Amino acid sequence: MPAEKAIILDKVTKDFGAVRALDAVEIEVAPRRIYGLIGPDGAGKTTAIRILATVLEPTSGQATIFGNDVALDPWPIKHRIGYMPQNFSLYRDLSVAENIAFYAGIYRVPKSLIVEREKWLLDFTGLEPFTDRVADALSGGMRQKLALACALIHEPDLLLLDEPTTGVDPVARREFWRNIEALVPRGVTVFVSTPYMDEAERCHRIAFIDTGRIVREGAVDDIRRSAPWRQFAVRGPGLRGLLRQLRGLQGIIGAQLVGTVLRVQGRRDITPRNLITMLPALEKYSVEEVRPGLEDIFAHMLDDPHNGGTTV
Repeated sequence: MPAEKAIILDKVTKDFGAVRALDAVEIEVAPRRIYGLIGPDGAGKTTAIRILATVLEPTSGQATIFGNDVALDPWPIKHRIGYMPQNFSLYRDLSVAENIAFYAGIYRVPKSLIVEREKWLLDFTGLEPFTDRVADALSGGMRQKLALACALIHEPDLLLLDEPTTGVDPVARREFWRNIEALVPRGVTVFVSTPYMDEAERCHRIAFIDTGRIVREGAVDDIRRSAPWRQFAVRGPGLRGLLRQLRGLQGIIGAQLVGTVLRVQGRRDITPRNLITMLPALEKYSVEEVRPGLEDIFAHMLDDPHNGGTTV
């Protein structure tokens, strides 16, 4: 028997009046994996997660969690999921300990287990020194850790995270992701939405979504290898002048100036030496082939309509 999928979205569509937020979305998530839904604001990420959290019902199609239909059979799901919405939704006038205790009551955690679980979560998130501090006095990163602790108090099998690190400083983001990665060995499946490509790199599998449609889905390494072009990094002075020249060359798909590096995308048959032969001015510059980043691949897919809907 094949292993039960943690999540299946089968042609899920969601309309809000005349606006189609999700358009026949198909996703499967294996248990004990981190799955990322990646896309810009307004792409449909929050709608997808709210459907999985049983907050919304799909207009058409079917969404299941561990075999239970989120619209027809939501009650068995509710105690198997932990949900962190995009906006901080805990009680700002309650302390860290009081918020955790409140959510333990909401999820009907047996009293005999609350103390042990609270102790583990405070240690796990690093909030133990702040148990008496009210949520409103916490930093952005600490608030997100508190929200994570409250979402985990009932030991869910699936954790739904809607852009959990938006507005959080880089150090707090790294700490938060270390917490997320530590959950997988404990048997937790994580479904996370994010606009950040560095966070996408931390997932086992991802789906790029834009205007409600999945434009690419697969394992991170497979998506990188699927890029229909090679990428080069050009370093040296006067890169803006080179940018215009490179964009006019046959076989060059794109070129962008990113900080002090000129990133160039070319056909698969182009090498750094070919590039210099095509534009001799490059002899004075450092030219090396680099692995395409997920941000480069996603931007290329959005620019090229023929890439829409491709599955890796």
